[in-house]
Amino acid sequence: MEQLEMLNFTKDELQKLADNKQLIDVRSKEEYDEAHIPGALLYPLDEIETFDLPKDREYYAYCRSGKRSEMASQYLEQLGYEFKNLNGGIIAYVNEVK
Repeated sequence: MEQLEMLNFTKDELQKLADNKQLIDVRSKEEYDEAHIPGALLYPLDEIETFDLPKDREYYAYCRSGKRSEMASQYLEQLGYEFKNLNGGIIAYVNEVK
């Protein structure tokens, strides 16, 4: 699993990932409802076993700061998915992504 920094992406780049159903938010529904990247798909970490999107593309996971998305990415990679973890999470997105 590749580790990427949220700050390496622009909001437009993240929006493209969301539009392509490749941006996965693994926080709780309550956290998602408070703030999320528009279009990101919600798959809470405690329900990650329900993830059922095609395996023929890359996915980018984020959470609050990067810990939960790292766990989700590792789990899904064991199932044959290609996942990249976005360190910094929604905190970096809200505060610093341009």
